[in-house]
Amino acid sequence: MDKCQHCFGKNFPCTNWIQQATNEKQRRGGARRPIRLSGELSSTSSLPLGNARGSGTYTLGPAGSGASGRNTVAGFLSYIFAPPREDPAFAERSTGSNDEWGVLGTKLESEIFRTEFALDLIDVYFQICHTRLPILDPQNFRVRFKYSLPQAPLPPPLPARDVEPLPSALIAVVLAWGAKFSEHPIIVHDRGASKDKSSILARALVRRAREVAEAERVFRIATPDNAIICLLLEPLQSQLITDPDGFHGFWLNSGIRHMLELKVNYKLGTMVLDDSRGASMIMAWWMACLADGFSSAYFRTKPTLDDDDYNIQALTPASFSTSTETLGIGTPAEFVTWYTAMHVLAREVRWMSRMLWTPAMAEEGIPAKVIQDLMTRLNRWRDVYLNTVGVPSNFEADWNFVAAVSACSSDATFHVMYIILHQAVENFGIRDLQRGSDPSGINADIESLQANLASEALHSALRIAALTGVLTTNGYLRLDPNVLHYSTYAAGLLLARQGRPEAVNCITGLRQYAFAYEEAHIQADEIEDALKDVNRERTQREQDDQHVSSSSAYSAGRVSQPFAMGLPAVSAVHHPGQGSVMSYGGNEVPNQYAMYDPFGGMAAEQSTPHDSSHYNAFGSRR
Repeated sequence: MDKCQHCFGKNFPCTNWIQQATNEKQRRGGARRPIRLSGELSSTSSLPLGNARGSGTYTLGPAGSGASGRNTVAGFLSYIFAPPREDPAFAERSTGSNDEWGVLGTKLESEIFRTEFALDLIDVYFQICHTRLPILDPQNFRVRFKYSLPQAPLPPPLPARDVEPLPSALIAVVLAWGAKFSEHPIIVHDRGASKDKSSILARALVRRAREVAEAERVFRIATPDNAIICLLLEPLQSQLITDPDGFHGFWLNSGIRHMLELKVNYKLGTMVLDDSRGASMIMAWWMACLADGFSSAYFRTKPTLDDDDYNIQALTPASFSTSTETLGIGTPAEFVTWYTAMHVLAREVRWMSRMLWTPAMAEEGIPAKVIQDLMTRLNRWRDVYLNTVGVPSNFEADWNFVAAVSACSSDATFHVMYIILHQAVENFGIRDLQRGSDPSGINADIESLQANLASEALHSALRIAALTGVLTTNGYLRLDPNVLHYSTYAAGLLLARQGRPEAVNCITGLRQYAFAYEEAHIQADEIEDALKDVNRERTQREQDDQHVSSSSAYSAGRVSQPFAMGLPAVSAVHHPGQGSVMSYGGNEVPNQYAMYDPFGGMAAEQSTPHDSSHYNAFGSRR
């Protein structure tokens, strides 16, 4: 290999020649070592050596390939379902054997039983999670998984090469989702043996799904499967800001980058739209748009996407593949109506995040005109869309779980934006007020705007608390795939800081949420502690003033019995001349939004649609 002419003429050492020679030497050095995932299992297991459960390892192929062939899926399932000895909670109660999962646990050593267990978790995923995140083609996934199994016959008349194997990471993510909501006896026993009633096995599957995705370099290689893996993996993570393995937007951003590279965001992109995979990618793109917008508000980050980053064809009923199972919002046409409304809201939220989460806003405060503009945008969305996709004035008796949770989540997603905006103003302040008084009297209008926002935030928190109470009563939050989680937490925290008893609805709802998301227990404790602190201070002030009896619902900072037991039921009582009144453990609170008995078909007083004329430029709500 000769020097390049430039270096030869200058009589310099040719760095290009040196680099090429070095790379050639490395290429001749041998094949790349396979990546090995450790399940932290003891090599002294009674299983034969070489078995994945005995060695605690599972060998992946070249980085980024991750294809699970007919001879590898069995070993992969053995690794995935191995006892999680690395989990301290498991180590406290176990000897590291499968009998820790109950009577059926020992059957996990059987390849046939592991396959049946995996199929059960896959069914749970498509029954519960897919209805809210319809980005996988159920028929395509099941066919590909079925014919990746060693004992499965080839699908006549297709040869084996025409059935593309599933990536290991995609299998792992789907199994992790299914385990969160499964009622399989193994997982039920696991929950019952845990102090906080969470599943150690489900937690292990989430961790292993993340490890497999990292080992397969899913975040680096842009393929349709890898994009979907990233989008499904993100909401599996902990929602705690302080959790190092929690939500940081990494997987969501990776999935969006993959789809940008695949040109999914182009109207005339590289994907074939009439293909089932193309339909899945179109759906994945629109779901990512929602997630990018809403998560930017929840976690105070700039969104990844701008409005001009895509001109992809809007969702239509024809966008859904023929094999798409029941959607979360009924028919494809109804789903398109729901998505159109939520996409408009996501665009408004993206704008809000870009305006609020900047160093200048944090240091100097938020200008009043920005606050007014954001409130106007939210009010405009409410006037146009809330009555269409939110909770109607009368629950229908035949509403099912998916329809009820979908309407409640749309309603709560809108209302929590007022809480987020209010909290930003509380933290950053209003720039106009921080610059001193204005003789023109504008400050009075700004203070009125601030009071109006605080009122909207409180009404929104009460609304979310009432919705949470209804869903908790019916046991629906234990089956919600992380859609209502943040809204419930944010509303409960605002109510607790104001000493409102309605916060107990959010506490109880988060306790039920912990069935699948164990960090919800920590969030419920935080709200409960805040509520106790506020009421302890209130009781102390009452005692000092000697104007009010010291006996109260939270005497001496302790929650009284009705609240300590939780208050799942939210009932509406009509009082002549007073409208609907919410009853929380015997304490009646005026109900701004007239909530109803839990899906019983018996409506309380009809709520009136919001009128934008109720809001002046800086005035308070009439």
